[in-house]
Amino acid sequence: MIAITGANGNLGKATIGFLLKKIKPEQIVAIVRDPKKMEDLKNSGIQIRIADYDDLESLNEALKGVDKLLQISAISIGDQGVKEEANVVTAAKQQGVQHIVYTGAVKPKLDAYFMATQQCLATEKAILDSGIPHTFLAIVCIWKLFQYLLARHWSMAIFTIRQVMEP
Repeated sequence: MIAITGANGNLGKATIGFLLKKIKPEQIVAIVRDPKKMEDLKNSGIQIRIADYDDLESLNEALKGVDKLLQISAISIGDQGVKEEANVVTAAKQQGVQHIVYTGAVKPKLDAYFMATQQCLATEKAILDSGIPHTFLAIVCIWKLFQYLLARHWSMAIFTIRQVMEP
């Protein structure tokens, strides 16, 4: 089975749409906090499981029987976000997940201006330390955030882009 955390967001739903064309719906697990946000897919045959990144027990329950996991970054940031994403990795390890695909960032580092990249670094370390085979997706920028920065604060957007792209 393939599970997607944050499955009710844009990336999660797009991934589910893609997978529905490739595998049987019962092999797809959508992990969400609020199942009401999955109403459009409730009759698709996919499994909708409720879990919260902040609740390790619910994550363990949601990940039972899962072989592969798309871990979409938490919306929380800072220490809370680091804790929540680490909970996903811990539950994946405890449930025997065989591969994690994580939506990280390009060149995550501790002194990054964009706080989410610091969080991605911590999550990537947790995944590496877990020993679970993995794939890190280098998400360059959340498009809506980029549009906002570019439209409202173009100099900050250029600074952020340079920081991400520099070695």
